[in-house]
Amino acid sequence: MGFRHQKKALTLGVLMSCSSLAVDDSYAKILNLLKQLDNTLVNAQLAPSANSIPEGEMLFLSFYIGNNYLGEVVGVKSRTGAWLELTSFFDSLDFAIRTSSEGFDGWFIEPSNHFSFVQPFSQAEVLGAVHHLKPIEIYKEEDDLYVDWQVLAAWFNLELDIDYGAQEARVTSKHVLPIEAKIDRTQRLKRQFVGSQYATKPWKASPYSLFSSPLADVQLGYRKSHDIDATNYSILGAHDFAYLSSQYYIAGHEGDLLDQARLTFSRESEQGKLFGPLKATQVEFGDIVATRVASLHRNQLARGIKISNVPLNTLLDQNRISISGEVQNGWDVELYQNGVLVEQQFDSTDGRYLFENINLLVGLNEFEIILYGPQGQVEKHTKQHFIDGSALDSGEAVYEVSLSEQGHRLFDDKQYQIGSLGWLLSTRYEQGLSDTLSVYGATSLREGLESGPKHVLSMGSNTTLLDRFLLNVNYEQDDLSQSRFELVTRAKILNQAVRLQYNRLSKRTLLKLGSQEIDTSSNLGIEFSGNFMSSQYGRLSYRNIVTHTNQQSGGSSQSFGNSLNYTLGKYAIGNQLKWTNPSLGTLVGTGSTQIQARFGQVYSRFSVDYKIKPDRDITGYSAEVYTNLLADVQAQLTYTSSIENDLDTTKLALSWQTGDYSINTSMSYNNDDEWQFGVFGRFSVGYDAVNNSYFTSRRSLAQSGSALIRVFLDDNDNGQLDEGEKPVEGVKVRALQAHRTTLTSAQGSAELTGLLVNRKTDVVLDKTSINEPFVVPRHQGVSITPRAGYVEYIDFPLVNASEVEGNVYIEGGKILPYAQIKLLDDSGAQVAQTEAAYDGYYLFTDLKPGNYTAKVDDTLVQRKNLKTTAKLEVELSAQGSVLSNVDFSLKEMDKIQGLVASLGVFSSLPILKTYFALVNERLSSLEGYSPFYYKAPQSNQYILAFSFSAESRQKQAFACERVSSVGLPCSVKQTLIHY
Repeated sequence: MGFRHQKKALTLGVLMSCSSLAVDDSYAKILNLLKQLDNTLVNAQLAPSANSIPEGEMLFLSFYIGNNYLGEVVGVKSRTGAWLELTSFFDSLDFAIRTSSEGFDGWFIEPSNHFSFVQPFSQAEVLGAVHHLKPIEIYKEEDDLYVDWQVLAAWFNLELDIDYGAQEARVTSKHVLPIEAKIDRTQRLKRQFVGSQYATKPWKASPYSLFSSPLADVQLGYRKSHDIDATNYSILGAHDFAYLSSQYYIAGHEGDLLDQARLTFSRESEQGKLFGPLKATQVEFGDIVATRVASLHRNQLARGIKISNVPLNTLLDQNRISISGEVQNGWDVELYQNGVLVEQQFDSTDGRYLFENINLLVGLNEFEIILYGPQGQVEKHTKQHFIDGSALDSGEAVYEVSLSEQGHRLFDDKQYQIGSLGWLLSTRYEQGLSDTLSVYGATSLREGLESGPKHVLSMGSNTTLLDRFLLNVNYEQDDLSQSRFELVTRAKILNQAVRLQYNRLSKRTLLKLGSQEIDTSSNLGIEFSGNFMSSQYGRLSYRNIVTHTNQQSGGSSQSFGNSLNYTLGKYAIGNQLKWTNPSLGTLVGTGSTQIQARFGQVYSRFSVDYKIKPDRDITGYSAEVYTNLLADVQAQLTYTSSIENDLDTTKLALSWQTGDYSINTSMSYNNDDEWQFGVFGRFSVGYDAVNNSYFTSRRSLAQSGSALIRVFLDDNDNGQLDEGEKPVEGVKVRALQAHRTTLTSAQGSAELTGLLVNRKTDVVLDKTSINEPFVVPRHQGVSITPRAGYVEYIDFPLVNASEVEGNVYIEGGKILPYAQIKLLDDSGAQVAQTEAAYDGYYLFTDLKPGNYTAKVDDTLVQRKNLKTTAKLEVELSAQGSVLSNVDFSLKEMDKIQGLVASLGVFSSLPILKTYFALVNERLSSLEGYSPFYYKAPQSNQYILAFSFSAESRQKQAFACERVSSVGLPCSVKQTLIHY
């Protein structure tokens, strides 16, 4: 295309699209601002020092603390540096300084650091001292107020390093700034949370269905002893039903095949689209736990319904947590918090474990739940919660409401009904007043209860002070004049968690003659926990709890608890010690020590229970040895001695565990001639609706997410498994964020089980494991959000790969070495990139079928003043192909030397086009107007031109005179234009 035609195309296509915009006096300010912005950008590239920027020039400084971007601060260049606009300056540093018509007032870093700067702006009050300003240190522009940067640095004890060329400012301070603490909390959260690596593949939805693949965890058992001969079973199942998620538990034994049962239906919506205006995220009905209102009264699992808009995976109560889950009958459960044992639950009887009111610490709370089976099985689950302030942002509100019939369940009334406890309506509402303060209220109403409280009210607040201290205040009361007040303060000091708690409880007590009175007690407690060390020499975790209790009816008592846990590689030592000094009685000291070690394939555990006060003695001990006899067979020998009961027990357990199931046997005998033999089988089973088959797993399927994968050769590239297409065996499938890996079977199928619920994960193929030659995955994987008890189906078609090769030439036969070549698909997205060799040769491999466009990188083309002569398009078939001699032929651009009437120099095209839209109407009526733009040689600047001529300077000077007549700047420039 010739140069004249280029200008015409530009005028009609790009510039004239904006020609309908009128330019009046209101555009003058916009025009000047655009010119200032552009000049600032140009000068930032050309001027390395402050002296290169003229006084009065507008500045847009990017503020940074370290490598963290804080925001843009507006400034104006002064003779000695810069004046900074106060509002944007305070916002970037997150100072709590308010703006009003009188001026500025508030505090910074800490509430005691008061700041005031009000009209007539001749002096400021900072930290109680008065600072007078010189006229040269302040700059006013309409409603904006600017102060010299050196004055601001002195006021707030900051160090500012301004790079005028880069338009950046670096902030450092001897104090921790509010914005710095906020960034640090965010980074710690991302760094310490499980799943900190986010899923990036295209998301595949998991919609609720009418009836999904059923999943069930099954345990079967038989136990024989000197006085018992019994069988038992338990089943925990889950699947979608009627577009809801259903979960059920049934258990029975010989003589009573259904002595326990519960059923719950639920549905979740991450976007909060349930029940229309309610914007609920969760609903569940059936057997539920009512909304927690207060600590005075606890609710049972009962039939009812519960609705909430609390975001999924969000912990609303930042003070305490209740941890519950499913567990088979007869199992023991231990709960560890940050490596320290905090609670135990023995011999579960209703298929659930529950640890209530566990105190949460500032920072990371890492919970480990260890489940011990009666035949030596050991399972571990982890949960993490990071506490750094209110769970709500400013203006955010959440609610939870439930209605339940206490004392009743859906099916097993005979087992659990303890008399009608009435219908219970419970509600909780919390509102974020700011990012650091939220208030909440909760209430419950009970009808049909013969005695006891019918109304409970609770209210409180969560506050973050100075970005360090978390303060929770709570008050609750029922209609029987029972009340509880609690104040909790938590902080992280020297990286150790500190919790200070005070509560006052007034409760009804029954006297001997049947009358009642209110008994008041108060409790003051402090808790320290953390790590003494965490290095190559091991990790030493501790937890200390000191409490003092005053009882109105019985004096005072004190207690002290200490837990230590030391781990080093394969070794671990734990100790729990508790001292109690009751108001009536003697000082009691008890403790327990556990030692664990692994020697090769042998795992051992030794524990001792003891007392120190009033007597020193060992009350019991146990020793346990666990080892692998074969790859799938484990043996465990345990010896337990209870000295106080004079009972010694020896138990031998054998377990056979595969990927699909586990079988466990145990035999025990004690010195009272009591013996016991048991055998248990445990497995999870699911139905594959696609292949009409069943699959099994040793992992729980009902409590976690699952995915079934198919990998096959897609010969016709339609993305479906058609008749005659071959499944692929031995391909490794990974769930990246869930840390799960599996291999496809001879049928090309694989199961991913045990996926964390509501934690998004990428599911991809390991390309190196594909043994089929010349094939590649049709897609790069998907991300899914697992749901408990739901099976996701994912197909991975493999298609025939193609290759494209060729050379890059410049017209005339000269090669272009080391050129970057890009391959684009039909949508214009880049799918591959390669670099040509020294001789211009390039090669693309592992390309999927489809239509592609190849191009040389634009940067290289522009830098070398080249242009392409034609599009290079290739079509790759489903059968795979090798395309050779797909050559690029580039041409050197034509060039012309001449003169232009320049309307301005711009650092970017968007600014140039915006400027043109403002001035085009003024210029369009002028004779000889033929606008175009071009990029200046050896520069990143763009020039907007009024007209061009090859030789006549006089002609362009005359053109500039016409431009000046409509009030616009113009200059004659000599230039070299490539086209």
